[in-house]
Amino acid sequence: MTLHPQEYWEVPQETAEIAHASFPKGNVYLKMYDELGAIYSDSDFKELFPARCGKSALSPAKLALITIMQFAEGLVESKQLYQVSLIGPVAVDTSWQAKSTTGFDVSTFAIDWEQQVVRCPQGHLSRLWRDAHDSNGNPLIKVVFDRHTCGACSVRNNCTSSTRAARTLKLRPRDEYEALTARRIEQLSPEFQQNYASRAGIEGTMSQAVRRFDLRRTRYWGLAKTHLHNVATACAINLSRFFAFSNHLPQAQTRTSPLAALSFE
Repeated sequence: MTLHPQEYWEVPQETAEIAHASFPKGNVYLKMYDELGAIYSDSDFKELFPARCGKSALSPAKLALITIMQFAEGLVESKQLYQVSLIGPVAVDTSWQAKSTTGFDVSTFAIDWEQQVVRCPQGHLSRLWRDAHDSNGNPLIKVVFDRHTCGACSVRNNCTSSTRAARTLKLRPRDEYEALTARRIEQLSPEFQQNYASRAGIEGTMSQAVRRFDLRRTRYWGLAKTHLHNVATACAINLSRFFAFSNHLPQAQTRTSPLAALSFE
């Protein structure tokens, strides 16, 4: 095994779209993945992640995303070694229309990407479709309906809170919009919940490894010794948890934040 850069590894387009759409403002993990994920090859690590129980093994890059991005993954099932897919839930629509049982959120509008026109739930067509950018410089599509049409609509209160302006939609680019829409539907399925459950407790495991077993820094020079150190630490974590379970040690209570504590006083 070597950590020297191998051939260029291209992240699947749909994976990149869902990741960047989920974090429109960007974050350090995406930037780090963009820089490193395209340099190192999965083939360097494949022997460390064998298949288990007759099932195909998760790719190392997929496991890395589960750990680093806290996303746990499964957007597009891996069919080749170098493909990666996110298995984590994306943020739900937080608009008041989506929260309301009678509101017209973006998903209720029919979008014709080829003709660049949007049809509202009442059958009216949009007046304006133009490219724009959000406050962070990310591309989006701004769709505006006719003010007079919206003003005369009988269900206007379910569509917009403005008393005078027409309904306006801000759409992500088509690929990102469709990826997010598909994920929001998929993450409600039992299969998705089962895949997502595979990462349960990973934050506690990482915290225990760092705080109790000092895994943040390696104690040795060289990859071979570092790898042995990591394996030994993993064994120590498993043993400590086994002894705690067999001795019926009570689990520590989840920390209560000061703000939450105030609500009980």
